[in-house]
Amino acid sequence: MSDKKNDSDNKPDIEIVRRLSFIRYMHTQGAYYANQSEPVSSISILLFHDSVEFFLQLTCRFTNINCKDCYFMDYFSRIQTKTKVNLKKREEMRLLNDLRNDLKHEGRLISRLHIDEVRSNVLEFFKENTSLVFGMDFDSLSLIEFVECSVAKELLVKAQEDMKNLKSTEAANKISIAFDYLINDYLNETFGYDNNPTKHFKKEEGRAKYFGLNYSDYLRFRKLVSTPFRVNGMGLGIPANTREYTKEENQFCLNFTVGTAMKIQKYLHSDVYD
Repeated sequence: MSDKKNDSDNKPDIEIVRRLSFIRYMHTQGAYYANQSEPVSSISILLFHDSVEFFLQLTCRFTNINCKDCYFMDYFSRIQTKTKVNLKKREEMRLLNDLRNDLKHEGRLISRLHIDEVRSNVLEFFKENTSLVFGMDFDSLSLIEFVECSVAKELLVKAQEDMKNLKSTEAANKISIAFDYLINDYLNETFGYDNNPTKHFKKEEGRAKYFGLNYSDYLRFRKLVSTPFRVNGMGLGIPANTREYTKEENQFCLNFTVGTAMKIQKYLHSDVYD
């Protein structure tokens, strides 16, 4: 039973990378709920389970394995049989599956002890197996790559770098400017100022809901970051901000902004304005 990386000449294409990035996004959402108080924290189990199952399905797709009739734990044996790759954290994922079934089918809320255990195990599952199967670093995956607005994308890339370098305040400021550019300048450029759909909403709630954003997440985002202001002829600036942010707060703001970009792009590519 080999622990070596997939020997296939097959390399992840852009669609595989996109799906891996989405899996990481799902995982970070699960980690966010895992930090919440009970019983809300139990939501994390559903997100962790979905993200792991998506990863297992993607592994099958990547290695040309038929997995249509697979239950959650069946993936591990089938992948091992077909590819000789022995996925890590198999028994730990059995616990995740059992807890998910308890929650979803029996209505049993999950204890803090189990949630903390699962959070740690799932992160290790992704870190070890993303490298093992796809030859990629899980921590480097991000949907930022698929943000079409070039200015916002550049700011988000720099923010992510600031986060790695523990420059939490600088990261938050760049994320805030990127979000403002997405909601205002990017749409102004697309539609013209008078036709910008956000111009018709005097209240932020309407603006958020227009693009299908979670309003409670929107409020949390606005509470965390400083609101940019216009500098004549110089773009956007940020009021003096000396707050230090936790890793989770930075990651939440980054995920929310990237998610907003995805929703706006979906709107722009739909038939709404054709």
